[in-house]
This record gives sequence, C-alpha cells and structure tokens, in this order.
Amino acid sequence: MNTQHRRKLASNPGPMLSALVLVLSSLLASTACAGVEAAFAYKLSDFSGPVPSLWAKVDVDSRFDEAYALNIGDGLIQIYNESAMQVHSYGEDYGLASAVDLAVAEEGEVYVLFSRRTSGQLLRLDYRGELIEPVTITDVPEEYLPLHPTFMDYRDGEIYLADSRSMTMVVVDLEGRFQRGLDLRSFLLSASQEELNRDDLRESQRRMIEEEIESLKQAALGGFSVDARDQIYFTVPTLFSAYRMQPDGQFEVFGTSGGARGKFGVVAGIEADEHGNIYVADRLRSVVLIFDDEFNFQTEMGYRGGAPHNLVVPDDLAVDARNNKLYVSQAANLGVSVFKLRFN
Repeated sequence: MNTQHRRKLASNPGPMLSALVLVLSSLLASTACAGVEAAFAYKLSDFSGPVPSLWAKVDVDSRFDEAYALNIGDGLIQIYNESAMQVHSYGEDYGLASAVDLAVAEEGEVYVLFSRRTSGQLLRLDYRGELIEPVTITDVPEEYLPLHPTFMDYRDGEIYLADSRSMTMVVVDLEGRFQRGLDLRSFLLSASQEELNRDDLRESQRRMIEEEIESLKQAALGGFSVDARDQIYFTVPTLFSAYRMQPDGQFEVFGTSGGARGKFGVVAGIEADEHGNIYVADRLRSVVLIFDDEFNFQTEMGYRGGAPHNLVVPDDLAVDARNNKLYVSQAANLGVSVFKLRFN
C-alpha cells in the first residue's frame, strides 16, 4: 500500500507544465506476490564468449528480438540476435568513442548521440550501419542552451534528449528541429520552494526541504527514458529519487535512501515496460530494483559478486516486454547481462 500527497504547483516554469500536479509517493515494500520476476539467462556474447564492455548503452528492436549495444570502449555498435549472439557490428568510421547514447527507431534505423558536437550531434544510420545523414539539433530556445545531451530515447517519430548536468530535456523531430522542452531542475526547485512556504511545517521538515533545495542546485540526472505510453522517467542520485512525468504533465516521485532491499543507494538507469513495471539500476548496491505501476517494490536482483547472475555497478537498462527480457550494462568490462522476465 502506498501513501500519496498531491498538490498543485504555484509556478509555471515552461510550456509543457500546464496544470501540473506533483505526487509524492512513499516507498513501501509490497507483501503481495510480485507482478514480475526476473532470472539471469546469459550475457551478450560472440563465439569467444561474453563480450566485454564498460557501461555500454543498450536498446532493443523487439520486432526481431534483437539488442543493440553501443560499446564505447571499442568504438562499435554491436547487434545481437534472440540468443544473445553477436551477428553484426559496425561503427569504425564514425568516431563512436565520443558517442554517449543510441536509440533504435523503425525499420532498424539507429540514432547515435554525440554530446559535445556543435553540428551533426546525431547520426542516423540504417540497419546495416550505413550513414543516412547527420542530424543537427536546431531552433532550440535560449533557455535550454547550451545543450549537451547525454541521454536519448526514441518514441513515435520523436527524439527525446536530456542533458544530465543542466537537467534540461528537449524533444526534436527526426530532422532535429526543436518541438518542446522542459527545465527539470527549475520545476523541482519551484515545487520544493512552494513546499517550504507552507505555514504548518515543523522545523525539522523545513531544514530537510532547505537541504533538498541546496542539493537540487548541484544535482544531475542519473538515468532517463520514455515508455510506450509517452511517460518520461528520470533519476536524481543525490536525492535518492526517481521521477515519472505523465503526458498530461503530472509528476510523481518515489524512492527512499538506504542499503536494505527496495531502498536506493546511487540510482542510475531507469526503464518501464508495457505492463507498467519500473526498473531502476542502483550503482552503489549493484542491483536492479523492480516496482509496479504504483511504485510498490516488487523484487530486486544482481548484487555484487563473481557468480554469473551477479552485477557490478549496473548502469544502463533496456527492457523488451514483448520478448520478456531485461538488458543490464555494468562496469569492470563485465558486459551486458540478460535477465528473463516472467509476468504474473
């Protein structure tokens, strides 16, 4: 069971924030049977064994049960089939060592993001890895500049880009033209300031909110994604929190710091599946936590260790609910682990 507190915001930081409601949800472990279970299956491999990579960026093409991994250390994009065997790789001529993310679109097209380029920030490639065109992000309003996106997701003909350090997000079309944007830090600061202005706060509550405001000023995004329902997810590690923004502008936040099951240490990647389950990578605890659509904790897996099912500092996630798989990238050149999902 979750407790929730709803309140309207006093300010309107951006055009996307009409009629916003902030929903603060406390994280309580569910005692019911988990709606989803995960079991380690294998690692992304070639004929020599598991392919080493350090915090690879991963996306899926669920139509063909394929996974795409941006192996930044090797400067390659590697494609894996339904058995997690590498069937193709490319990218030697694209300077992928400076790439930061990738996203798979229709017909196997791949968009590759370069954070620090002033032109051609995106490369659009076909399914064979041939360059279709470079894409330059244009028409971005001054309030979102300078923009150095570090996260990217693709959804329904639009590309979502998020800048970790500035905590800004913009949406562009497939030609790179700005469509809309949101300053996440300004929004969260406005919400916290509104809370601080309440007359019924205890002194301890006031100090806690003041500390949160100071932390927000220096905060950065740890993970970012968009689900099939156009809901936006992101994590803020220094606040031990994960957030969901619905298409109507409603914001929800969940997470409790700690080292026990269901608690957040240093949160990173976040994804949601078509059933509403939410997956959060925790670098500090070396686990992936799973929550249901109402933020009830379901289960977690991984843990630091040397066994095949263990994880070491997991980061990026990709979920393929159609084929019941979760992909988890990790540190120490341990590659990408694949977990089979079972939905109850």
